[in-house]
Amino acid sequence: MSPVPVGWTDVKLSSKINNIVFDSTNKLLYISCNNGVYKINSTNGSIIWFYPTESPVVQQVYIWKSPYVYFTTINGLLYSINGDTKQLQSGYPVLLDSVPSSNVEFDFLNNTVIIGDSTSRINVFKE
Repeated sequence: MSPVPVGWTDVKLSSKINNIVFDSTNKLLYISCNNGVYKINSTNGSIIWFYPTESPVVQQVYIWKSPYVYFTTINGLLYSINGDTKQLQSGYPVLLDSVPSSNVEFDFLNNTVIIGDSTSRINVFKE
């Protein structure tokens, strides 16, 4: 184990952390929490933005068609926000029929969003 990088500040969030994922550059962290999603600078630990949600975000955030960030909440909503501006993408959130139980995945060939749910169904949405 190596020491904490110079300039890193421990991040104290105001909610339980459920999942952490790096972006493709390893310079940003997206953290799924019970109160929303945080975007954090991974080189110094500073919070870049926070996107609040009404229910927990338990699966990992997925970045697709950069800068868009996708995630689901336990109350069955699929979000897509601009990772640079925090603006909700037009047509989102999408209400799912039941509680999402898998990470968000993408079929690049067919341009679809795929999510498994608690009823054993795979939800597919045309992006």
